[in-house]
Amino acid sequence: MAERFAIITALLLERPTCIDCLCEKSGVKQARVKSMLARNSRVTRVHQEANGRCRSCGEQRPVVSVDSPGAYAGAVMNGRK
Repeated sequence: MAERFAIITALLLERPTCIDCLCEKSGVKQARVKSMLARNSRVTRVHQEANGRCRSCGEQRPVVSVDSPGAYAGAVMNGRK
């Protein structure tokens, strides 16, 4: 499952993507994707936007994205996490 976690993280790196596209591209069911996002929030900043444009399908819908690991580490070191 670590491979799927890496795929989901790579899909989200600074690119807002909807859950449906994440599921389709990663082969992971929706409940598991949401669980992985919650776990991912411990190591990087997960952004959720209620009405963003998915960079995969182009639809206006809820999307998620993550900061690159370097951006997260810098925010933690500067007390902004």
